[in-house]
Amino acid sequence: KAKLNNANLPKDYKQAPRFDMAHPHRLQDWLEEITEIFNRVNGLSDEAKVQKVLHWCTVETKELLVDMDSVKAPNFEEFKREMCIIFADLVGDVNGSHRKLHSLVEQFKPIGMIDSQKLKIFNKLFQNEAHKFMRDPALITNSDVVKLY
Repeated sequence: KAKLNNANLPKDYKQAPRFDMAHPHRLQDWLEEITEIFNRVNGLSDEAKVQKVLHWCTVETKELLVDMDSVKAPNFEEFKREMCIIFADLVGDVNGSHRKLHSLVEQFKPIGMIDSQKLKIFNKLFQNEAHKFMRDPALITNSDVVKLY
């Protein structure tokens, strides 16, 4: 608990860097910022780092990330790798593309009955990518999005 309240860490309510899965193109900057913050703090455990990172996410994002392997068995470096893998096709893209939408489907299939975390992440990423196409002028029809989903 004391490690989470370290004076060198930003206060959650002040200047803590926030991450929202609705804006995956900001992931790389966020990861660099939190890594820099943790580098200023000596002796911070992986468990404390991962807990702090989850505090610096939106509630919706946190709910989707809590079941990741790197969160269950706290490992900060692995957490960063998993985040980059999950958001690989979406980082830096604000317009969307058919290729990325199809790539998401391929990346996450199959989703079995017990893969609720995988489904949650896929659902959020798919919605974000599809939403890019739905803005005026719409580049894809709603029925095409439903078929692809």
